[in-house]
Amino acid sequence: MSVPLSFSVYGLSTPLITVGNDITAITAKAAEEAAGGFADGDILVLAESPLATAEGRIIRLSDVMPSARANALAQEYSIDVRLAEIVLQESDEIVGGVPGYLLAR
Repeated sequence: MSVPLSFSVYGLSTPLITVGNDITAITAKAAEEAAGGFADGDILVLAESPLATAEGRIIRLSDVMPSARANALAQEYSIDVRLAEIVLQESDEIVGGVPGYLLAR
């Protein structure tokens, strides 16, 4: 006899994340308010942007100096050349992309 598989999804409401925030504490409080906290076996999915912000990994586009490779990627995939440069700096390899997006690892 099989047990029916089910799951629930909760969107967690948090304050605006700023540099130095304790993401763990903020997430735990939001989970407590939304669903009574976390239980064994729960899966948490977080966006990368708030984590980077809390860690202070903020890059001003005006400070980015694009390389020739970034220019080529920007043209090929229709993205901002400065964003292409940031992806190049932060990734190990550009695997490909589609218009508007780069696929990197």
